[in-house]
This record gives sequence, C-alpha cells and structure tokens, in this order.
Amino acid sequence: MPQNKTTILSTRPLGKGLTEEAAAMDIVIDALSFIETEGVQDPDLDQRIRELSRESRTVVFTSMNAVDAVTSSLQRQQQGPAQLASTAEPVKGPMIEGIRPTETPGSDDKANTAEYSGSLDRTGVDRIPWAIYCIGAATRQRVQDYFGMDSIVGTAPSAGELANVIIRDGKTVAGASAGTDGNPGAGGGAGDRNSGPGETGEDGRDADMRGIGDDGRDADLRGMGEDDRNSNLRNAAGAELIFFCGDQRRDELPDQLRQAGIGIREIVVYRTRQTPHPLEKAYAGIAFFSPSAVHSFFSLNKVPPATVLFAIGRTTAAAIRQYSTNPTICSVSPEKDALIRLAMDHFRK
Repeated sequence: MPQNKTTILSTRPLGKGLTEEAAAMDIVIDALSFIETEGVQDPDLDQRIRELSRESRTVVFTSMNAVDAVTSSLQRQQQGPAQLASTAEPVKGPMIEGIRPTETPGSDDKANTAEYSGSLDRTGVDRIPWAIYCIGAATRQRVQDYFGMDSIVGTAPSAGELANVIIRDGKTVAGASAGTDGNPGAGGGAGDRNSGPGETGEDGRDADMRGIGDDGRDADLRGMGEDDRNSNLRNAAGAELIFFCGDQRRDELPDQLRQAGIGIREIVVYRTRQTPHPLEKAYAGIAFFSPSAVHSFFSLNKVPPATVLFAIGRTTAAAIRQYSTNPTICSVSPEKDALIRLAMDHFRK
C-alpha cells in the first residue's frame, strides 16, 4: 500500500533541485507566491537617480529588488525609451523592466524577481562614485555585478547589523576628518519616506552569509584599510546617506542611523503588492519568507490546528502570531533554502 506523502506549501518560488530533494523524502512541495514586487517607473525618480549617480554619495541597499530597480533606471537612461522598447523581450512572471533574465522565472532560487545572470549592461557605470553598504549575499552579488566590487565598503547579514557597521564607520570618519572623539558624522535630514514596518529583503536578511566576518565585513573587504573603506564617505562629508528601499521597508536601519545622528534620505524605488490566493487543500506545513507574505496569506486563509508554520526570521514569526496560535518554527539561518530544509527535516519519515 503506497505511503501518504507529506505536503508543504512554500510562499515563494523554489528551485527544481530543492523540490526533487523533497520528493526523494516523500514530501511534496507546492510553491505559490503571495507577494510581487515592481519597480517604480517615474520620470522624476529617474531624474533624481541620474543626478545622484554623478555625485560622491554613500548609498545603502538592503534588498536585491532595490538594486534591480536602481540599475533598471540607470539602464533606461543609458538606452533611451526607443532603444529599450526595441530590445524588450516578453517574460512571464514578475520582473524589473530593463534587467534581462536569461532563464524562465522560477527555474532557480530567486523569489519575486526575474532570473538574473549577472550579465548586465555596465556602460558608464564605472563613473558612478558611490560607496555602497549592502546586506549579502544575493543583494551584495547584485551590487557587485553592476557597480563593481570596489564600490562595496561594508556588508552585514541583516539590516540592523548593517546599521551598526555604518555607525562604526561614521565614527571613524568623524574622528579622522574633524579630530573629534568619534561622534557620529554626517547631517540629519529626514527621509523621502516615513512609513510603518515591512520587509527589506525577506525579513531584513539576505541569503547565505558564510563569507561575513565578525567585524561585519566580507572577507574580500577586510583587506582594505579604514582610509580606503571611508574615502567616499569623506568625499560626501556632511551629506545624507541615500537609502534605496521599497515602500514596505522595515524601520530598523533608518531608525538606528537617525538615533546615532547620521542623516539618511530614503528613496522608494520599488513597491510590494500582495497577491493572496485562497487555498483549496490543507498542508502539513507552510513556509513564510517575509511579513508581507504572511499578511497576504492570512487575508484570505486560515490554517488547521495541525498545520506547522515555518518562519525565516523573528519578524516574520511575529507577523504569523498576529493571525495564528499554531506551532511556529523559526529558522536560525537567513538562507531561504535552509528554511525549506528545516521543514523537510521536521517531517522526515
């Protein structure tokens, strides 16, 4: 008599290899997205990004969607509307216009974005004098592929930890340039946006951070001296940090920086849209990768008491608890595949 298979719902797309790995364990994984992201396409925003691209600025990314949106804007301006339209290719699924996927969306492990090969048009990009802080690895890879490795001055596994790296560097710059005892540097303007909590890059964390050291820097960055890491910060002395973000970003990073006296201007470059679906069957487990996906899911669904819920981080787990008292298992790893494997291990027969 055939064994009943365990069914798990993933609220984001998964790579084929992971679903095959689960199948070998008699686990069936259904993948269904409950959010989509789209870049803001606005002439005024493009103009603002173009002006910033000519200035020595310290820039912060906590989401690969934000990197995609900014690079799309720069590419639109390089190509011009007519050329962009003539080279456009039809693509199924959500994507950021101007970033050309090389495979069908969902064939690899990228959620809510088109597939990405790293082969971007970098014409003129080397002239952009930005010092970039970003979470890694997926967001960091996007930054590296478009702006170059030399543009990255600091990385961390989460938005809050990245804020700590920026604050530490700000003290270094302030002490070196002003001869002070290291008070946090740079201005204090309000941002372009001031909204409530949301996600930055999947619960404020990015993928596998095994390359990040205890000092919050990637191994490739630790060989740089403080003078090298902060040269662009000095060039932009007194200017606000530029935080390219989504309309549902978390408050953690901007709040920490402002409390430390570091000015930050937030520029919304992409928006997150809920795409709820009513479920037609019960699942043994459901995996959530962001608070936004949680809110979208529970807007149309309830879960049976026996369903085990899995959260990629504490913020996502807290969102789940707003709707359900079901057992919730929180992953200790920010890696997205790790959450699915956690669920697979839980139901291993």
